[in-house]
Amino acid sequence: MSRRVVQWRGGPWPKARRYIDPRAARITFKSYAEKWLKTHGIGPASQVVVEQRLRLHAFRLIGSRPLDSFRPEHIRGLVSALENDPAVSGGYARNIYGDVRAVLSAAVEDGLLPRNPCSAKSVRPPAAEQRRVVAAHPGSGGPCSTPPALPAHGGRGRRVRAPSGRDRGTG
Repeated sequence: MSRRVVQWRGGPWPKARRYIDPRAARITFKSYAEKWLKTHGIGPASQVVVEQRLRLHAFRLIGSRPLDSFRPEHIRGLVSALENDPAVSGGYARNIYGDVRAVLSAAVEDGLLPRNPCSAKSVRPPAAEQRRVVAAHPGSGGPCSTPPALPAHGGRGRRVRAPSGRDRGTG
């Protein structure tokens, strides 16, 4: 392929930049996230959960920051604070990070941010805790085993013959 075709297809030119209104981007993360929650198309139960995670954790740490001031270092600080908080498990911290990332992605789509600071190479999501999985042998009393008093099928849904000859269910 000729050099001219490669330059035309991919282009050595930088990506076209969109105009960011500086006055509109002065809105705080908390104000924008509250607006985003009202217009985001998720179910009411999920909306309550997302709002709670943002209110209890993200707003406390980054809620007062204007959108136009976000840099990857602020997101790294959020991730670090979530990982060091003993009340926040690794999976829960990842959910909070996902909510913050979704809000900032919407801000990019709305033209308030040039790019999502969560997408920077130096930003990583919170680490999930490592759980050790231990397989239990049947009858050992472990978390995955069947108690010895019950049959392997759980004793439900099977028909047994009663001494009188009539069928009766066990479940």
